[in-house]
Amino acid sequence: MISIEKNWKDFLLKEYTVLGLSKRYQALGQAINNNLVCVIEYQGDDTVSRGRRTIEPVVLGAHLRSGNPVLRAWQRGGATDTPDNMPGWRLFRVDRISKLDVTEEKFTEPRPAFDPNDDDIVGVDAVVNYTDIQENWKKFLVEGWDDDLEGIIKDREKN
Repeated sequence: MISIEKNWKDFLLKEYTVLGLSKRYQALGQAINNNLVCVIEYQGDDTVSRGRRTIEPVVLGAHLRSGNPVLRAWQRGGATDTPDNMPGWRLFRVDRISKLDVTEEKFTEPRPAFDPNDDDIVGVDAVVNYTDIQENWKKFLVEGWDDDLEGIIKDREKN
């Protein structure tokens, strides 16, 4: 009995924070805030196939009709039921994401038909911000390389 209780506690510590929020949900929010590409294992359901997908997560919140935690993302590749619409926009239930790997690769450009005010999502907890990235890029195009190119490269390698 004690080992079952210990395993149960270990499971809770692994899967949930003190506030009761899923660590996976928090990691997705951080990936969105940092514009980081993710690789997910999606369990799907009766209509959506299971499999590994590479995504750019952009909006995280609750589904308008069901209330389930959901993620709007641009799917770059991987398993899909709609190969003709690939790459393309997808809506994922967070509880159906069985594995999440947040990469170090950044995405920087809004995808076609990007809408931060997603009609399917209410109670938004995270939305991607392309503005800072685009402003930095515009500044670079206008000003060119800084005199201290070596310092810039070292700073970027640290991040």
